[in-house]
Amino acid sequence: MYKQEKNVVNILCNLELVYPPAFFDIMVHLVLHLPQEAILGGPVYMRWMYPFERYMKKLKGYLRNKARPEGSIAEGYVADEALTFCSMYLEGIQTKFNHPDRNADADIPKRHLHVFSSQCRPMSKVEILDLSEEANKSLHYFVLNNCHEIEDYKSKFKSDFPGRDMKTEFSSWFKYEADTSSSSHNMSPDCTNELMALAYGPTRACSYDACIVNGVRFVVHSRDVRRTTQNSGVVSIGEDGTLFYGQLEQIIELKYLHKYSVVLFRCKWFDTSGKRLEKKNNIVSINISREWFVGNEWYDDQQYILATQAKHVFYLQDPSRSTDNWRVVEDVHHRKLWDHPSMSIVNEIDLLHDTQSSDYNLVVDSGFDENNNDDENFIDGDGEFDVDVNDEFDDYEDNEEDDLLYPSDEEVQIKDDFMVDDNVDLLYTCYSSDDSD
Repeated sequence: MYKQEKNVVNILCNLELVYPPAFFDIMVHLVLHLPQEAILGGPVYMRWMYPFERYMKKLKGYLRNKARPEGSIAEGYVADEALTFCSMYLEGIQTKFNHPDRNADADIPKRHLHVFSSQCRPMSKVEILDLSEEANKSLHYFVLNNCHEIEDYKSKFKSDFPGRDMKTEFSSWFKYEADTSSSSHNMSPDCTNELMALAYGPTRACSYDACIVNGVRFVVHSRDVRRTTQNSGVVSIGEDGTLFYGQLEQIIELKYLHKYSVVLFRCKWFDTSGKRLEKKNNIVSINISREWFVGNEWYDDQQYILATQAKHVFYLQDPSRSTDNWRVVEDVHHRKLWDHPSMSIVNEIDLLHDTQSSDYNLVVDSGFDENNNDDENFIDGDGEFDVDVNDEFDDYEDNEEDDLLYPSDEEVQIKDDFMVDDNVDLLYTCYSSDDSD
């Protein structure tokens, strides 16, 4: 920092050879004092004024009468505090204490098939998709392949028809088997409706440009390029734990019978194999110049993931690279979203008595029973541990009075030893003379 304090003067002198004098205002001159301030004050975040400046902007918003600015700000502040206090006791009215979050999820009912739990809250207009027959079959098979509740049907199809193509023929066979099993087996009505809706396939499809999933906002890349913000970066974890990085291209919602639906994300995946992914100092950099899993058609099933399988990430330009193809992956924790580990409460067992501490309730008996001559604590048949408080305090008070009235032999011997000392005799004489006065 001392070196920079000397160099900043030379830098500003060199700048004076290039820029006109009007460029060097008070803000440019402030650079001369920044190194010295850092040396004297330490890190700037411990002493900057940004919080107070932001609060001053809030106070200026209360201004209504420019002729009396101080009084207007004071009245506005008092009114805001009063309304904020009163809004905490209002029921049935939306306030800042009970209003829904900006990225609140949609109400998702409980489903037996987890693929129907892949829902979203749309944040843009709905566009109806006219899917071809081949595209409809490909998307339908992707949903079936990601439904773990029908693994028994998949195993049965592979064992009965080992030579057939599962991707093209399983959906029709599963529809037949679902009709048969729903009529022969005793299944719950909800599970039967879900199974039948999944077997018959999607009836129609629609797409969105933005949606909210699990409290996180996702925006397609074509809409994201027109903005300064970024919400199209996604990452998905494979079956073997491999991370797949990509960009969200399209949000598709497949409609099924009985008002069931499945939300899919069509993504453009980046090829991060080999040296195209580098991790150094907990910083992940990827090369986005080459795509991965590029199919011949846009409905290739390798481009899709369920909406609940996507995690939001940001791609930042890597300043340490000479090319523009490298991005730094920034994985952030969103506000109001926490990943708390599950805590299991273990009840310890008493090895001596083979009991648990929760089997007995502690009952404190503050009353006095003259008929009860038993001074010991006991456990009754109901599993309650009784404690007689009065007996313990009575014993303590009796012992304290006995100690004051009847000193022990050791205390008497210590007192006699002190009385033998001349200084102690003189001390007692002084005290006796004072008392006589």
